[in-house]
Amino acid sequence: RPLKDVSTPYHYQFNGEFNIAIGKEWSRDFYWRGRIYNFTGIGVANQGSPWVRSRFALALNREDQLQFETFVLLYRGLGHRAGVNTKTSVFNGWKSIDHRSIDWGLSFRLLFGLKGSLSLEVTRRLYARSFPEKVLFLMLRYDIPFSF
Repeated sequence: RPLKDVSTPYHYQFNGEFNIAIGKEWSRDFYWRGRIYNFTGIGVANQGSPWVRSRFALALNREDQLQFETFVLLYRGLGHRAGVNTKTSVFNGWKSIDHRSIDWGLSFRLLFGLKGSLSLEVTRRLYARSFPEKVLFLMLRYDIPFSF
């Protein structure tokens, strides 16, 4: 069912990715104050063409109580088809579509020590080709740690 939904970025039934990250962190005392990083994934599904996605981010931290992050997300499908037929009877995942998108976002996170953290993230699609356009993502999340 998710393969028939154009808003779900699955390429096919089974997706796998190889990931690499690189960055720099600045610390003071026990806390990191700032970091800049890139996270890149190269993926392939059990059918279709591969894809590449990357996240470039700048994050700031205030004594592990408040964190702010701004980021850019790049996503590129390396398929051979340029257009998208959005009829659910025809669309069958992003596996063969040459799609591209650029998103920009902001994230605010409150940390509560062993009680977890509360995050608010807003992401806006700046550019899309053969991919959903004019998209605004809003995510409110509470993370609960499972280790102490």
